[in-house]
Amino acid sequence: MRKISIILSFFLLIIVFYACSNTKTYSELQDEEQALIANYIQRNNITVVTTLPEPDKWNENQYYKSSSGLYFHLVNPGEYTTTDTVKLKSTIAFRYRLYTLNNPSDTVDNNWSTIDYPAPNIIVYGYTSSTAGLQEAIKYMKYQNSEAKVIVPHNLNSSTYLQSVTPMAYDLKIKIVP
Repeated sequence: MRKISIILSFFLLIIVFYACSNTKTYSELQDEEQALIANYIQRNNITVVTTLPEPDKWNENQYYKSSSGLYFHLVNPGEYTTTDTVKLKSTIAFRYRLYTLNNPSDTVDNNWSTIDYPAPNIIVYGYTSSTAGLQEAIKYMKYQNSEAKVIVPHNLNSSTYLQSVTPMAYDLKIKIVP
């Protein structure tokens, strides 16, 4: 009986050692994430700035990197001459295209078209438990019918990508719901 216990303990030890040797640390996963973001930026000739440009002063492929780590590019400032601006508790309808930063990119979720998804997603700005990255992007978009591209690191994304330490990119369109 003692011999069987020793053999089982030995096999258990091998299994534990094997499982631990194939697991990456959180720090290693974060390094891989940063490398993936850097590679995506280089492949797409993106220029990163640390000062947020004015709504009508964005250069093509210019992304603002916020202090939180979000990369934001304003594609269309929207109707920024109107009084329709995003405020705390604003109801925001948004459409998005979600994709990976791999080469080639893989579209993970697509709520861009009214043909495929007739209804947009709805959140209350500042109060909904949506991802911090999307909330921050909406803050920068500010105006009715604004469009943007964002790169969202795992720590600003939904729990799915948070747990896997996976950065994602979004194309976003917003409308402020009266």
